[in-house]
Amino acid sequence: GKLPEEYSFISCSTENFIVDTAKMAEDSDALIVRGYEYFNKRTNVTLNFGFDITSAEICDMMENSETKLQVNGRSVSFTAEPFEIVTLKIK
Repeated sequence: GKLPEEYSFISCSTENFIVDTAKMAEDSDALIVRGYEYFNKRTNVTLNFGFDITSAEICDMMENSETKLQVNGRSVSFTAEPFEIVTLKIK
């Protein structure tokens, strides 16, 4: 088959949020995505994935789920506070 000219595993809608880490969860088959806001301003962030996702949750640094997020196709949106580190659990 024909491959696309461009592919992104994870892309971000805003320039002031950096996706820093993508790794497998310690206790499940979920993907852990960690990033941070670095312009010192509250920001609405949308992460777009290059694969289908069925659920997304904000979790703490120990990967314990805290808040379920709404998935929209291959995207998930959330708000990042100034300089906040955000950890997501993606399935």
